[in-house]
Amino acid sequence: MPPERKSRFEQDISPIAPRFAFIDPQIKRMDGLLYDLSDFRAVHRVIEYKKPTSEKAQVRRLVEDKGLLLGKPESSLHSPNSVSYIVPRGARPIAYDRASRVSGAYQYDDRDLFNDLGALLQQLTDLNAHGAYEMRGSIGMNVSKISFARPEDKKLLFVPGFEHYVEAVKDDQEALLQRYALKLYKEFGPRFEQNIDYFAQGFDRES
Repeated sequence: MPPERKSRFEQDISPIAPRFAFIDPQIKRMDGLLYDLSDFRAVHRVIEYKKPTSEKAQVRRLVEDKGLLLGKPESSLHSPNSVSYIVPRGARPIAYDRASRVSGAYQYDDRDLFNDLGALLQQLTDLNAHGAYEMRGSIGMNVSKISFARPEDKKLLFVPGFEHYVEAVKDDQEALLQRYALKLYKEFGPRFEQNIDYFAQGFDRES
């Protein structure tokens, strides 16, 4: 029989900067390092959070099937009341992203970020066959940005645990857009206001 895997979860994300952490006490979301004690070189960044209801878990599965969720499931922690995902070390909440620019072969500025955010939220909306899904929690803390090198790579992804804040609604596209615009202005201020048209373009399923 193969040897039993032993692991240890460290809540301290060090040496990753605090602005990279997805910690959220409301859903008991921790962000830390998973050490495999049989091989100390194998270190993973893990997000662990309170197990959602079956209805919320189904939302997560729908998003995961679309390739819109950060990371991959991690089952070695074996906690019946929580869910764990291995996520990239360089992922960070867009809430802490001051200036969204990437140097290299192409630029990724705030116009691109809010346009992509609109498209991401629209994809979430469309996953509800009987209405719409709306993100009610902090968008900045539940959407991640990761380092990427190719233009075709996904820029923004939902953070595991986001499903706790998703609600099924019957509102139309315009009502959702208005609520999201107000919410994002509260979270990002003038930075969002200057790019609201790009967000609306991304959120428009017809564009």
